[in-house]
Amino acid sequence: MLKRFAHFIAGHKILIIISVILLTAFFGYFAKNLKISSNFISLTPENHEELLALDRALNRFGSSTFVMISVKSDDAYSLSTLTKIKNISNELKKLPEIDEVIDPLNATIFKYLFGMVVIKKSLPGGEIPRSREKIEEFKAEMLSEPTLKNVVVSENGESLAIYIRLKDDFNIQHIREKLLNIIGPYRGPEEFYMSGRPIIESWVKEYIQRDVVKLALPIIILVIVVLFINFKTIRGIFLPLTIMLVSIIWTLGLMGIFNKEITMVGLMLPTLILVISCSYSIHFLNQYYKDIYLDAHKTRNVEKSILNIGKTILLAAFTTIAGFAALTINRIKPMRELGIFVLTGVFFSMALSLMVLPSVLILLKKPKKKLHASTEGSRMNLLFDHIGDLIIKRWKIILIIATIIGIWSCIGIKNITVDTSFQRFFKKTSELLTSQRFIRSNFGGVSAINISFAIEEKSDLHFRNLDTLRYVDHIEQWIRDKELFGPTISLVGYIKRANQLQNKNNPEQYMLPGSNADLLKILMMFKMSKFTKA
Repeated sequence: MLKRFAHFIAGHKILIIISVILLTAFFGYFAKNLKISSNFISLTPENHEELLALDRALNRFGSSTFVMISVKSDDAYSLSTLTKIKNISNELKKLPEIDEVIDPLNATIFKYLFGMVVIKKSLPGGEIPRSREKIEEFKAEMLSEPTLKNVVVSENGESLAIYIRLKDDFNIQHIREKLLNIIGPYRGPEEFYMSGRPIIESWVKEYIQRDVVKLALPIIILVIVVLFINFKTIRGIFLPLTIMLVSIIWTLGLMGIFNKEITMVGLMLPTLILVISCSYSIHFLNQYYKDIYLDAHKTRNVEKSILNIGKTILLAAFTTIAGFAALTINRIKPMRELGIFVLTGVFFSMALSLMVLPSVLILLKKPKKKLHASTEGSRMNLLFDHIGDLIIKRWKIILIIATIIGIWSCIGIKNITVDTSFQRFFKKTSELLTSQRFIRSNFGGVSAINISFAIEEKSDLHFRNLDTLRYVDHIEQWIRDKELFGPTISLVGYIKRANQLQNKNNPEQYMLPGSNADLLKILMMFKMSKFTKA
């Protein structure tokens, strides 16, 4: 079979080269449209229970994608700073990606007026207080409202924030750039810090774009050095390098055709193909330089090289393909796609090594002198002869050392931990982690965990019942006791605040009301203020 394949390559060499050039242009066209995705949710297993729960929560409560812009200033409540916050918020509301903007000037506060709890905006008319006395009153009112702490007002009262909720049906990949364009003119002396999943994903995407080049370039340089050491000829360097690059273009082009994206997992795809495809070209060229002088007929020598090394390349390639095929059953979609496209890239590089390399070598002139590395008695062969002799003489010692290393490695496996922290992507001095530290120290953090409660249809329980709300309150208290999270926000907290106001704003009355009747009264006031939908 290999003999017929070799004859086919020799007889259609021009057609093969032209076809590869055209296919490379075709795949290259689609490869240039390939996009990079840093979406964390795509890394979760499809149809996972938690992912399905998130979809249900989004359908019921709307978007849970938030961005926090915190403001650091010598006097956060100065007229200048408050004016900047107002202007920034007004510009943010114009962005189509944004669903809601909450800031200290439009935040919801609770008041007890005329014997009832009234829910209103912090500044109903949107006018910023001008006098120092009015600003101090506004500041005192904001700091006294527990529902605003760690949302738009820091715990220590020294920082303010703008809380942005994004729409889920919009592409938010470029939201960070838009936010920076809005904030930019207002910097100084105030400092602005941004955080939230879209901001983190934007930074990760930027790092992926950088790392694709950073990872590939050193490997290409290293491959060139290895090829030069091994062959010391232009064709020995240029041809394998061309095979590697064409394999990558074809693979990325195929991804583009199927509208796939390069994810955080897929970042390593070009590098893997580079490393793997290099070996097939080296195998064939090494065999070619051994066979080229066995016969005066150049074409027959290339055919002999295909017969002598073709089976080895095929076995090596299909073994690698089988290994990466195991990833195709992974529950995580980017991992499956990585397996599919790496094994596709391996197949491309194998095919190109067995078809394009021989076709080009048949057209090229025979090398004037025999490659030194392929001759008997060369330094390279002598080195491996010495290594072989050493292995034969010391095989027992080598096996003992290998066994010890293997046992030690197996013991170390139990110490491996799975780390999914995004912070590993960034330097401690990076802008993102600096923002994270500031927001965490002033607002308790920005990463949110949403817990939704649902009552079975046949149950007599409902959320207008104190027993149900006490259970929710118990869960909140358990979360706070763990000291792993920042503040919690729920309807229970708002009900407690209303109950406190009904009891002369006594801090000790920041609790759920004592009876269902009092609870219904509070919920009715919420409904009248349009704070709740029902």
